[in-house]
Amino acid sequence: EAARGERARLEDKVAEAAAKSSELQEQLERQAAETSRLEERLWEAQGRAAEAEQLKEQLAEAEAARGAALEQQLAAAEAARGERARLEDKLAEAEVLAAESVREQVEREATEAASVRAQLAEAEARL
Repeated sequence: EAARGERARLEDKVAEAAAKSSELQEQLERQAAETSRLEERLWEAQGRAAEAEQLKEQLAEAEAARGAALEQQLAAAEAARGERARLEDKLAEAEVLAAESVREQVEREATEAASVRAQLAEAEARL
């Protein structure tokens, strides 16, 4: 009787240990699944972080290219302003030269007209 009681008690302990083992196994499997999900999320987060870093580098490159383009545009605009000023100066010089040339031409023609009138007056006087 005592042996049967001891056996029943030991069987209960074995059953408890098996239940506890089964519970621990399930807990271990849940933790393994959770660990797997967390690892997957970690990989995703690392992928997003790498993508964000790559985008950050691309943005920096784009900003540098934009800055260089703006500097080139500013330099081109400054060169264009300088060229315009130079051309305006040349135009002003040409206008002055043209005005002088016209004045000299008018003076020559006036002198020539005066000479022709004087010759005409001489010719009339001879007649």
